[in-house]
Amino acid sequence: MKTYALAIPLVVSVVLSAAQQSAPPRGPNTSSGSASHAPPTIDSIVATPPLATSDQEKVQELTHRVQMLELQMAQRSGNSESGKNVAIITAGIGAAAVLLAGLVAAGLGIFGQLLAGRRAAKLARDEALYRDAGQILEFRMKQVQQFYAPIFALLRQSKDLYDKMLEQLVQD
Repeated sequence: MKTYALAIPLVVSVVLSAAQQSAPPRGPNTSSGSASHAPPTIDSIVATPPLATSDQEKVQELTHRVQMLELQMAQRSGNSESGKNVAIITAGIGAAAVLLAGLVAAGLGIFGQLLAGRRAAKLARDEALYRDAGQILEFRMKQVQQFYAPIFALLRQSKDLYDKMLEQLVQD
């Protein structure tokens, strides 16, 4: 944490000096667009001129703010009871999420099994109906063959006898 407090003012001063060096010069002696300003090099950024007093005050203010924030964070992290509570709550939330995911997966599996079972039952019922319909059709065909076929044959014989009798009557 202390290294941040030391590094931040250095970074702020480097950024401010780079911004000052890259800004176009102001004043009556500036030419309008004839000279191009090159971006600052690493040597020019590292070798920065001393800061103005207003810039030093800004850096000190920022440093003070950072130190206050670090102090507040240290006080918060020093309270290990709340850290443990947060860890326990986080672990509980994670466990609840895993449990919920497991329950959802199990529920989806059971739902899928129920749907598959219903479909299998419907297919079995349809197969039984078709099998029964086939048996009824076979029975009706046997009825036709065993009952109506002999009747048809007898009717055919009767017609043939009738035709012969008519021929004989015509000849007599």
